[in-house]
Amino acid sequence: VDDVYISGEVGVEEESEVKSLKFNAYPNPFISSTKVEYELPKATNVSITIYNLSGQEVATLVNENKNAGHHTASWDGKDNSGKKVHAGIYFYRMETDKFKATRKLTILR
Repeated sequence: VDDVYISGEVGVEEESEVKSLKFNAYPNPFISSTKVEYELPKATNVSITIYNLSGQEVATLVNENKNAGHHTASWDGKDNSGKKVHAGIYFYRMETDKFKATRKLTILR
């Protein structure tokens, strides 16, 4: 099934999955760290990745199988090598077997 685009975010393959899957970062904007909270209706493989404006991967927060329920991933504003990234706009993307979404995240320093 092709992705469906909804209000500028990458869409989903199944409408029912969207209604029951929650995905949001707070605080946003942030200074030192932020939390990405997500709720899974069923067990699935989850990937949450941070990208810069050029589309380059900056940090991987989650890349594993997760059980159904509420989960939280934290980002301290550092890249995969442990270096602090510059202030600015980034994107956080969550992918599961049936869900894909990308949202904007802003770091203030």
